[in-house]
Amino acid sequence: MDVKMPDGTVITNVPEDITQSQLLRMVNNTKMSKTPGMNPIEDMSGMDKFLSGAGKAFVDIGRGAGQIVGMNDRASVDESRALDEPLMKTGAGISGNITGNIAAFAPLAAVPGANTVAGAGLTGLLMGALQPVGEEDSRLKNTAIGGAFGTVAQYGGNKLGSALQRRATEKATRLASEASKNSIRDATLKEAQSAGYTVPRSLYNPSFTSNRLESLAGKAATKQQSAAMNQDITNSLAKKALGVADDTPLSITTLENIRKTASKPYQEIAAMSPQAKIDLEDLKQARNDAQGWFNAYNRSASPADLTKAKEFRGIADGLEKSLETHALQANRPDLLPSLANSRKQIAMTYTVQRALNDATGDVSAPVIGRLFEKGKPLSGGLETIGKFRSAFPQVSQAGAKIPAPGVSKSEALAGALLGTGGAAITGNPIGATAALLPLASHPARYLALSKALQKAPSYAPGITNKALKKIDPETLSLITRLLMAPTITGATR
Repeated sequence: MDVKMPDGTVITNVPEDITQSQLLRMVNNTKMSKTPGMNPIEDMSGMDKFLSGAGKAFVDIGRGAGQIVGMNDRASVDESRALDEPLMKTGAGISGNITGNIAAFAPLAAVPGANTVAGAGLTGLLMGALQPVGEEDSRLKNTAIGGAFGTVAQYGGNKLGSALQRRATEKATRLASEASKNSIRDATLKEAQSAGYTVPRSLYNPSFTSNRLESLAGKAATKQQSAAMNQDITNSLAKKALGVADDTPLSITTLENIRKTASKPYQEIAAMSPQAKIDLEDLKQARNDAQGWFNAYNRSASPADLTKAKEFRGIADGLEKSLETHALQANRPDLLPSLANSRKQIAMTYTVQRALNDATGDVSAPVIGRLFEKGKPLSGGLETIGKFRSAFPQVSQAGAKIPAPGVSKSEALAGALLGTGGAAITGNPIGATAALLPLASHPARYLALSKALQKAPSYAPGITNKALKKIDPETLSLITRLLMAPTITGATR
């Protein structure tokens, strides 16, 4: 039906079963929409709407309290709601109203006993009862809703706070346990990364970003790329341990020259007596024999070859002691420190020679790693090589055994399929450029192994976990009680 108002305004399509309060709201909205200057929020700024929404929260509490003592009727509440409806349809108005309700009822949170479930329920009852009611509202219903929300909010806040705190504590404990468990591996990783080694993050500290990059790059290809890069680091560390320039190729000749330079104290002792000279020659032969049998063992892994190598190494150790005795008998104890340094340097050359690929000049990290694992004394860069190989064997293979990274029939096949499919779907030759997508694996590999992603594991709890650990259940319950105000007022309208 149509309704004509006393001022001549005609309201069309009015439902026949409309109540008086609904008709009043419809009349006010119609007037505001058709009459210039009647819309109260027409010229209001966002801040004005926010402040008006906050003010409405306090005014509503006053209206509700006034109704209880008989000062306001229900019709006036409906009229007020109709006038406020445009404001409450704006984000600023709603935000202000929520803030106002929190501020209005915040003092109740400090009432003794309010932090208990029963106290929160009583507080909610009061908040619900103070909401103004219109013609179709029920104060009893509002009071019940307020009490229920208050009880649930306090109980839920207690439970949620305890659960979050427990979870934060458990995570911190788990991280501390992982830090302790991985401490030796992480120390090795830190030393290796400082030396220049690279390790895919998936092997020690996977993250969402690093896993996606390695998936794009190809898991196997990423490890192959890392191993190829690490071979250069292994060579550099071995050269540094021997005191050789990084641009000097490693060869048997290079190692023999180092031994010749380091053997000067031995030559001095050999000149002291005929027996000392014989002992030195026998020492050279024993070392060579030991090296030969160790090389044979590297190829065959035969226990008999290893036994022979250790036998000749024992003979060499005995002859070392004989040379020391010759120096003491000649009253030259001053040669012993030099002899010890020379012995260490020469022993290092034999260790490197044992791991050296004569055809490529590469030092085998697996060979050095086996020596480390068997307890052979290593120092400097050789010890770093041994520990790295033992900790990360997947990216420390011998250079000659590393497949070329990124060489794959599947990449070519994927490119062909993507190019054909792209052209067919788009109906345009430009779509064939999809064939280039597999090529993204190459830059992805270098990015996955870049210094930016070579991060040591961190076991420190995150900001969120730290915050949750500090929030006790009572604090969280206080927050939920403050949020009860806008929740209850929204539910009772």
